Amino acid sequence: MHVEKTAHPCQFPVAIPQRLIKALTKPGDMVLDPFMGSGSTGVAAIIEKRYFVGSEIMEDYYNISVSRIKDAIEGKARI
Repeated sequence: MHVEKTAHPCQFPVAIPQRLIKALTKPGDMVLDPFMGSGSTGVAAIIEKRYFVGSEIMEDYYNISVSRIKDAIEGKARI
């Protein structure tokens, strides 16, 4: 079990969206993830100094993502 693994069945590593965010945006830009799942894109956006907007209809996954993004904001992201 990887350090950033959560209960989400299809979670992907933060490094994947982080690479794209760094290549396609600049600090201060807005990143949108309309299907944020466990919040990996949000964590990557916060780490890379971007703003983030996301949505998720599954309450359990939403709660996971909020917790992970909050940790990223506080500098405690587990990646």
